[in-house]
Amino acid sequence: MRALLASRWFQLDCVFALVLTAIGVGSVFTTDPTVAVDYPPANAPLVLLAIGASLPVAFRRIYPYTALAISAVCISTIMIVPWNEGVTPLGTLALLYSVAVYRPTRVALAGLFTVLGMFTFFALIHVPAFDDPAGILNAAIFCVPWAIGMAVRRQRTLREEATQRALAAEREVAAAEQRAVFAERLRIARELHDVVAHTLSVVAVQAGVARHLMHEEPQRVGPALTAIEEASRMALDDLRRMLGVLREGPDDISVVELSPAPGLGDLEPLIAMHRESYGPAQLIIEPGVEQLPDSVRITVYRIAQEALTNARKHAPRAAVTIRVASCDGDVIVVIENPESAQPTTHASPGFGLVGMRERVGLFGGVLEAGPTEAGGFRVRAVLPGVARAGAPT
Repeated sequence: MRALLASRWFQLDCVFALVLTAIGVGSVFTTDPTVAVDYPPANAPLVLLAIGASLPVAFRRIYPYTALAISAVCISTIMIVPWNEGVTPLGTLALLYSVAVYRPTRVALAGLFTVLGMFTFFALIHVPAFDDPAGILNAAIFCVPWAIGMAVRRQRTLREEATQRALAAEREVAAAEQRAVFAERLRIARELHDVVAHTLSVVAVQAGVARHLMHEEPQRVGPALTAIEEASRMALDDLRRMLGVLREGPDDISVVELSPAPGLGDLEPLIAMHRESYGPAQLIIEPGVEQLPDSVRITVYRIAQEALTNARKHAPRAAVTIRVASCDGDVIVVIENPESAQPTTHASPGFGLVGMRERVGLFGGVLEAGPTEAGGFRVRAVLPGVARAGAPT
């Protein structure tokens, strides 16, 4: 309430009320030559009633019905005496509009019936302004601002409902995106768990070899220990990533995948399946990426898999090129397709890019996705410092 009283709108309503009050008070001292009624001279009670008929307009947004009732009582008193009402009913007109805009339908109807009941009473007691057919016109004039106010409130209600629906849709999309992120994190964690388990088995095997050669061939212990050191470092890195992925996640995701984790070797069958069913596809794996760590191989495969899915949805039958390269220790994956000549259906946007960003972010990398100048689409992922030649597999 205090905030509303201090608002700019209340200040404007106060100015509006003062203007109406000044006009109303001035009008009761002016005789209208077109009115064939000999009104008594203006006096102090009439001035006070004229003020009471217009000044409540200042509260038209806060207490519209109460202000309307006060204004109607003052107007009724002026007309029953009868005194010259002048233009004091202008305040009642403004308050009728405000009741219709700012109050529920039942209160708005109550305000309208209050004013119409007042006019009916005037006609029954033969008030001069309502003692002829012009009284019906006066009543009709008072219905106009009320009808306009009801129309305005209806439009505001429709606009607010549309806004609420839009906000609800945004919240639903955000929740679905969050669920997709959590599901992708869980899948990443499962795959990294397999990688860590495989790497630790390599450590165990190499440790057994080192122990066996320690006394018989000591010169071969060094390479075995080196392999153990490299495998251990890789396992620790992957374990940290897995823990980072699991740091946030929902408790209700229980999807389990029992298939083995894919890698670069599975890209060619993936491309062949796409080529057979969905159109041309080319895979280019440049030298220097054959010995990537298992966790990186899985990430490259998943990025390519999701990019192919997007191409099938949004650019059907368009040629797709997948390039995997290594540059200064960084692994770069680029998937590009031109604009499709075949019209696309209205496929749901999905959350493929969300999942890809999660996987690339696992390595501190960068994912760029967007349209090309030629009208196609390109996905480019950079995994920094993950290309380590000679990594154990």
